[in-house]
Amino acid sequence: MENEILSIDPEAKMLSVNYGKNPDYYLDAPIKITAKFSIPSYAVKTSDGALLYKPVTGRLYNRAKTFLRVNTDLPEREFGFKDSCSRLVEADENVTLPKGMSLVCSSDGSASSEAADFTGRVSGNGNSVKITSSIALKKRVYEAGDYPGFRDAVKAWKSIEEETLVIK
Repeated sequence: MENEILSIDPEAKMLSVNYGKNPDYYLDAPIKITAKFSIPSYAVKTSDGALLYKPVTGRLYNRAKTFLRVNTDLPEREFGFKDSCSRLVEADENVTLPKGMSLVCSSDGSASSEAADFTGRVSGNGNSVKITSSIALKKRVYEAGDYPGFRDAVKAWKSIEEETLVIK
């Protein structure tokens, strides 16, 4: 886990990590990892004093998120396609902001189909920001007709996880 955090920023400090289960059964599903970490000076300060922050959880364990490697720029597919497995991926990130600062704009999104579902939200409450996203990929082998629903869910995931947040 520490290597994942350090790949985002070499100044990151792991405060704690909990894998949520007995180490003898670490491969049993579902897998839930709770990590607390600090990244000093991670947000970029603008000339007007605002902070620009890019969520961290969207960039953790990307090698396991094979759905991110499916080309979603195509408007449609003529043939079916495969992903490594059906899955539910949930990411929650809680950010504590410096005193007196808050999120400028909240956002949310959703997409639902027979192939995939997505829900996500970025919200602020005082000096904290919560980023949540959940994508359910319901199949391993998709028909060409499943592509629009799959594409919409993956694009929605990317939009929440790759969004740059403005904090003032």
